[in-house]
Amino acid sequence: MTSRERGLLEATIGWRLTPHAREVAMARGFGIEQVLLACIDPVITYTAYDYGPGRHVHQRDLVSVVVNPEARIVITVLLRACDDWTDADARRINQSFHRPSLHATR
Repeated sequence: MTSRERGLLEATIGWRLTPHAREVAMARGFGIEQVLLACIDPVITYTAYDYGPGRHVHQRDLVSVVVNPEARIVITVLLRACDDWTDADARRINQSFHRPSLHATR
């Protein structure tokens, strides 16, 4: 294990998904590694006041996660897309996209 991989793995400690986030991640075809990588190593981060105070959106690859970073909680999991989409759309897109892992480097 490289030091980067070890660092990413250690950074996931303490993050947890709400029951809703687990349910929609599964329904939309996102794996736990995709969700956690978006939490700890996002490409884009912005505030998400419409989800409540202290909420942020972290985006990486196809996944957007709404998080409370101070509490290390994932509120919900979304497809990173500008257009309207359904759970079935997310699953279909996910199946055709290379899924990153904690062992991948950018």
